[in-house]
Amino acid sequence: MKRATRILALALVAVLLASCAAWTRLDGTSRLTGPDGLSAMAPAGWMRFNLVDDRVIALTRDGLQIQTLRIEYRKHDKAFPGVKKPSNADMLPTEAAELLLADLKADKGLANIKLIENVPCRLAGKPGFRLHGEYRDERGAQFDLVAIGRVTQVGLAVVFYRALSTHYYPRDLKLFEQVADSLTL
Repeated sequence: MKRATRILALALVAVLLASCAAWTRLDGTSRLTGPDGLSAMAPAGWMRFNLVDDRVIALTRDGLQIQTLRIEYRKHDKAFPGVKKPSNADMLPTEAAELLLADLKADKGLANIKLIENVPCRLAGKPGFRLHGEYRDERGAQFDLVAIGRVTQVGLAVVFYRALSTHYYPRDLKLFEQVADSLTL
């Protein structure tokens, strides 16, 4: 009897958790909205995972373990939590890029990231940076990660794209760039 009760309780928890995960299918006709007036194009056929953290927009097409497109707007005092450093409105894009890379490496899952590119670029019409790196996860799968970001008066805006290197990264890279180009602050 105890076993049946336990199984029933686990099944109920699973159903409740599944119903709490607020996934929204994107049709490509609207804009994604985030904190402090941030918005970007909604890619058709992708799903938005509505996180409790309203400073992050998380998207995927084939599953979060396969590819993720994230838009984050980090307040200055919490811009680089992995290295416990703030950003500020006067920070140069190169400084922000170096701190973001250090922040990424502070994550155990990204500690082995190999930097391929760190170049200037524009985000929402202002000077920013573009980082491109590759890493292997704990199972040995190869991923590419791109981060395009810039410092604003409010904080650090970053658009991330992470995907399996073999098929998904090249397939969706152009879409990621379109979403990043559409970002408004």
